[in-house]
Amino acid sequence: MAAKSEYKKIMTPAFRVSFPHLAEPMPGPDGGIAKFAVKMLFPKSEKDVPEKLRNLPGSATIAEIKKLCADVATAYWKDGLPKTLKKPFRDGDTETEYAEDKGMLVASARTTKKPGIINGANREMTTKEEIEERFYAGCWARATIAVGATETGGNRCVHFVLNNLQKLKDDAKFGNRKSAKEEFETVAGFEDSSAGEAERDFSANDF
Repeated sequence: MAAKSEYKKIMTPAFRVSFPHLAEPMPGPDGGIAKFAVKMLFPKSEKDVPEKLRNLPGSATIAEIKKLCADVATAYWKDGLPKTLKKPFRDGDTETEYAEDKGMLVASARTTKKPGIINGANREMTTKEEIEERFYAGCWARATIAVGATETGGNRCVHFVLNNLQKLKDDAKFGNRKSAKEEFETVAGFEDSSAGEAERDFSANDF
């Protein structure tokens, strides 16, 4: 086994975003290191990818990413691949239990360093509020990742380290929870007098 894996960088094709932890790092299990993370859902069929997001300049294919994974693993485990090797891609039809994973290849990417996030016009998203509002579960994006191999405590895996992200397209949000604006309609005749005024305390007489 090599002393240290050599990480190889590559850009993904378009994917649906799931479980994004990008504005703030997600606490690690049992008090472990907090990491920024995103779950990437790659459609198995190209027809399920919006036409404008197919074959984007600079993006690799899933086959090319899998080939890079194999190259990294072969270089790390020179005496042969472990039988218990954990691979980065999972089949959303048979290996996961989320409805949005169906018809997808599923992979996750994590990092201890905050990733850069831009939109399709290369404008950077920087604030927590903007990232959480615009980079939601269900939108389309692509990422630059580094492919590496590790062996820790008997766990052997090829994994993805997240570098940067680019949002590509809006789409239906995953999950059933709606925003307040989506659930409520405007009230006819309502006057918004709260702007610029201090919020008053309510008493029992208000109810």
